[in-house]
Amino acid sequence: MEQDTEVSGTARERVGKRTADSAFFAHVTFQYTWTFTNPANGELLVIEGHALFQDIKATRVVGSVFQFTSVEAGKVVVLRDSSGRVVLRDSGVIRSPLLFDTLGDDSPGGEELGERMTVRLAGHHPSFNEDAFCPAVAVPIG
Repeated sequence: MEQDTEVSGTARERVGKRTADSAFFAHVTFQYTWTFTNPANGELLVIEGHALFQDIKATRVVGSVFQFTSVEAGKVVVLRDSSGRVVLRDSGVIRSPLLFDTLGDDSPGGEELGERMTVRLAGHHPSFNEDAFCPAVAVPIG
């Protein structure tokens, strides 16, 4: 199996207006394409997406630790087979929290304190369902 990857996007950060003590908000747009090719027969599977990721809220927990709430919106995952046919598509909004230590240095960056968790999905997100995602990824490529 061979894999080709293309990724592009833009990222900006801004300081929070109400949480001025070192809370920076991310605004990221991105596009990606992963192409998996079977070199024996040229069959492929393409995984692509384009979306916006944005921190929308930060609540101080203690000291320099904040609970950030983020949204990701767009066509986050699209799977295509060798003929270009879409076999799975995620689209909509994903809202998720993250506990983050800004380190209190008034500079962007810091340390994630745990995994980002999904709290709410709006739209169509079959990639979050194993029963839908696994068969789509198992599209025959050889």
